[in-house]
Amino acid sequence: MEYYPQRGGVLLENETEHNVRIKKLFDELDYEKTGFLTRENIQKGLKRLENHPARNKYAAELLQKIDTAADGVIDLKEFKVFVEEKEKELWKLFVEIDNSHDLRLQPEELEVALRKSGINCTKPEIQKFIRTMDKDNNGVIDFAEWRDFLLFLPRDVTIFEIFEYSKMLAQVSIDGEVTIPPTDLKYLAAGAIAGAISRTATAPLDRLKVYLQTQTDIVSPTTTSALSSTSSRNVKSKHLSSVGLTNLKIVFKRLYNGGILNFFRGNGLNVAKIAPESAIKFFAYEKSKALVAQLMKTDDIGSIGMSGRFLSGGLGGVVSQFTIYPLETWKTRVMSSAGVAPPTTTKTTTTNKMKITTTTTTSPEGGILLNTAKEMWKTQGFRSFYKGLIPSLVGVFPYAAVDMSVYETLKLSYIKRKKIRSGGREIEQPSSWVSLGCGMISGSIGASIVYPLSLVRTRLQAQGTPGHPQRYTGAIDVIRKTYVKEGIRGFYKGLIPALSKVIPAAAITYVVYEKSKTVLALK
Repeated sequence: MEYYPQRGGVLLENETEHNVRIKKLFDELDYEKTGFLTRENIQKGLKRLENHPARNKYAAELLQKIDTAADGVIDLKEFKVFVEEKEKELWKLFVEIDNSHDLRLQPEELEVALRKSGINCTKPEIQKFIRTMDKDNNGVIDFAEWRDFLLFLPRDVTIFEIFEYSKMLAQVSIDGEVTIPPTDLKYLAAGAIAGAISRTATAPLDRLKVYLQTQTDIVSPTTTSALSSTSSRNVKSKHLSSVGLTNLKIVFKRLYNGGILNFFRGNGLNVAKIAPESAIKFFAYEKSKALVAQLMKTDDIGSIGMSGRFLSGGLGGVVSQFTIYPLETWKTRVMSSAGVAPPTTTKTTTTNKMKITTTTTTSPEGGILLNTAKEMWKTQGFRSFYKGLIPSLVGVFPYAAVDMSVYETLKLSYIKRKKIRSGGREIEQPSSWVSLGCGMISGSIGASIVYPLSLVRTRLQAQGTPGHPQRYTGAIDVIRKTYVKEGIRGFYKGLIPALSKVIPAAAITYVVYEKSKTVLALK
């Protein structure tokens, strides 16, 4: 057995010890003592074993990998063949990483191997990675620890696949916000810090988006009737360009009248909902996967496929949207109530038979947040906080479908192109930056497609405010009035600033997230 580690020319495990170990492992999995293993044995058996990553999503893959006879069960012979082949692969990778040839993987060696695979991680993350395998707590990983922890990983033995569980990627939401899904409280905190900074940095673009969505008095090129049917195309083009520039000047002038801080109006609420929204969505997604697996009559969450993940993601999005929606409505009404058209008072005095009129800008009494909440509660109580909920929930599933399909298409296209360029050689999975780029593109496309629903939701939320005094009987009324007055383009007001913030928000989120993980780990 040439793949076994040696020290001083002596095998650390002879053939007898090797066979005894495999038989013992098989017996521990075969807790019912039937002489063969089923998927249920593997699932429950892994949970009983120490030092093994017991994850249900691997059970189906593992059974398929070991069950060479394809009869749905695994006997000792099949199990032994799998174990020996897997150990050969693990030994090969172990030796490749072990540059010091001391049969121990040092933190520095793992860091180099991970970096070669496109994974940049901090020293605390390396230490955490080592601790998951380091049974004797000596700070390094020997082959026995490496083998025992990774033996039941059914996928290809690569450092990328092994470290995959620690990989975190930013996601673009239906509103163009960039978030990072949490795995525990520490990652949730890091994601919240990154989200808070990125949302604050791009708050002016979000403010501009909501302002444009709620404005109906700004001239739209599609509804301009000033052009006669006999006008030339050149005149038409110049007129539309002029209208576009004029609109932009009007918007910035109106917002700037409220001061620089007006561009950050409502950002506090936008930041406040980051952590609960991420936590609820992640929790709901995990519970939805279990529910979908149950409906599909399988105990293996990993076997629900893309359709199952799509359904789970949609359900998770619906639950998080519903739970966090009052904050979203509150934020929108704050943006539409303050700094839109600052309240003014006019005072006229007479001096030497001359009338002098002075106009001063006054701020609304009390805090705008509290005043807005009180006003919402007085009108329709708790229902006021859920205005526009239906169009918001309707957009969740089509957004998830587009986002997932475009992401998978981009990722597979990238892998295919890389494989062709490398002469057909197998390549590693895309790096974090490539995956992040694919996620930004897919999220932006999905958000663009369901954007009209976002506009309808915003107008329902903002109705009756100084920024949007119109009133509606429901979503259909919004659609009808918007189309009649503003045409098709009216449904896409604010789309450009919404998409413009995706790239800077993603970059800021990713960089701050990595820094936050370092700081939190050091603490």
